[in-house]
Amino acid sequence: MSRRDFLRLAGLAASACALGATGLSGCGGARRLAGAGGRKALILGFDGMDPGLLRSLIDGGHAPNLAKLARMGGFKPLGSSQPPQSPVAWASFITGMDPGGHAIFDFIHRSPESYGPYLSTSSTQAATRVLHLGDFNIPLGGGEVILHRRGTAFWNVLAEHDVPATIYKIPSNFPPEPSVQRTISDLGTPDLQGSYGHFSFYTDEPVERGGYAGVTGGSVYTVQVRDGVVDATLIGPDNALRSSQDVVEVPFRVYVDATNPVARVDIQGHRLLLQVGEWSDWITLRFQMVRGLASTTGICRLWLKSVRPFQLYISPINIDPADPALPIATPEGYAAELERAIGPYYTQGMAEDTKTLSEGIFTDDDFIDQAREVQRERVAALQFELDRFEDGVLFAYFSASDLPVHMFYRAIDPRGPLFTPDLGARYGSVIRDIYGALDEVLGAAMAAVGDDALVMVMSDHGFSPYRRSFDLNGWLAAEGYLRVDEGDGPALDRADWARTKAYATGFNGLYVNEVGREAEGSVSPGPAKQKLLEEIAGKLAQMRDPVTGERVLAGVHPTEEVYADRPPAEIAPDLVLGYAYGYRGSWESAIGEMAEAVHADNLDKWSGDHCMDASVVPGVLLSNCEIAAEAPSLVDLAPTILAHYDITPPAEMRGAPVLKRS
Repeated sequence: MSRRDFLRLAGLAASACALGATGLSGCGGARRLAGAGGRKALILGFDGMDPGLLRSLIDGGHAPNLAKLARMGGFKPLGSSQPPQSPVAWASFITGMDPGGHAIFDFIHRSPESYGPYLSTSSTQAATRVLHLGDFNIPLGGGEVILHRRGTAFWNVLAEHDVPATIYKIPSNFPPEPSVQRTISDLGTPDLQGSYGHFSFYTDEPVERGGYAGVTGGSVYTVQVRDGVVDATLIGPDNALRSSQDVVEVPFRVYVDATNPVARVDIQGHRLLLQVGEWSDWITLRFQMVRGLASTTGICRLWLKSVRPFQLYISPINIDPADPALPIATPEGYAAELERAIGPYYTQGMAEDTKTLSEGIFTDDDFIDQAREVQRERVAALQFELDRFEDGVLFAYFSASDLPVHMFYRAIDPRGPLFTPDLGARYGSVIRDIYGALDEVLGAAMAAVGDDALVMVMSDHGFSPYRRSFDLNGWLAAEGYLRVDEGDGPALDRADWARTKAYATGFNGLYVNEVGREAEGSVSPGPAKQKLLEEIAGKLAQMRDPVTGERVLAGVHPTEEVYADRPPAEIAPDLVLGYAYGYRGSWESAIGEMAEAVHADNLDKWSGDHCMDASVVPGVLLSNCEIAAEAPSLVDLAPTILAHYDITPPAEMRGAPVLKRS
């Protein structure tokens, strides 16, 4: 696997659901909640908003509405999860539990039976009964998509007390937890190919000359322009219904103008005339699994980069919100209701196409344009919900302060390996402008809900520059804890498990190769394991970067000590590594590979991050009610929302209300 191909580990194929095998799509909605007596709470989730960056922008007069909210009630750093990764942190927000309770510890977990990585938040379970009719495989039942997050979502506790809620775009909730409330999923929601976003790029340049060799996060196809015509194929979802066909394909034709920078794309009845640099609207495509029997639809956008050389980008094929092939919303029709109100929209999590920028297919300006379209859709959806918001809770999630900040931190970090004065001059205002746009969202929303509503702005974590990578598997191998045979392929596929004591999977996790837990365990549980963990933790805590002399880790946390609830032993890592400011675990180690060097400069445009120690990257909490807690944390927010409606939080929620009661 390549460094970010773990994004395809979900294995979510729309064809598995083509005959209604999800088991979760119809989750109610007929019941009408009595209401909260007109009591409103508006919560805006600005993913990744950083307290230091926000404070500097407030002081500089660039965020007047956020400044107003801070004056009305308060502005404090918000403690994140450990580790402060998005799926982990948002699960804590949703459930009021730390990872020991909700059981999401990383983007990536590992199977103790196979040592292989898998997406932490969800998985598919194949149909238990399949009818084989010649070339056809007809699922008869048992297949479903499974949400791995444990605990009860706060909006379902609200529902038990007749308080309505609309939860627009919530991470760590795919497939959606069954609910009578309106919810739609975000981070963790795949595209129709089962990835976090797999683009297609067509070019008549040789791959090597175009710099596309080894591209990850998408596929590059070499095509030929013959007499101004390009014939190509768009690869759709896996086709589990046919034995002889792995994927469903949609052919298309492009007519390239001989003199002007324009091309026409004909694809499945759509005729798109595009100028160079122009985006198409969303188009709906039908992917035929079995002709006349089973099909599914997806949506995508096209962008013409160039005609000479020929370069055409097609976005990841998103689940069609008008007719979802996989469950993305509750009630079942909510996704389509939004589509009718605002038009087609991104349904995949991580909608901003960061991989395309990292791989050089988008320029910085191209990426900014695409990210603005994601933001435009989210603003439109929020406005639709505000127009009908009369009671209960309205939560809306915005990713602009996260994914674009990952990509443009290099423009504000003079110590970063990619920083140049020219870059800073051209793009140093991008993050400020993003925060300014979100400030405008807040201002409009506050005006819409009125003075009597509770208003909160929160983020799941903050940000740090990502200057240097640390390859944990490489370090474990150098120290003799991980024994890897010679050859090609991921390090863990070549491990000599009889002599391996510890290994890494995920961005912050270290696992002991424990007897009785791992398939080929070599370390006995109990005193032997404890002694090994203390030895490794001691070395890591003292380790310094040989180039900078700085400590690489701000904390090395034994799992059983850092969580209030006892974490599930078969899932949780044994040590949680909290990286220091400027450092992060390598892409390679996260998926069981080893990088060429243990310590290295980060030369990816993904230049800011938050997979550090929770103490390094707190989030933000602002409210128009006084924040009474000295050190509020993510696990406190679900109890705080419930307290606004005089609801006692369930015992499983570890946090406590943080706002002063009037």
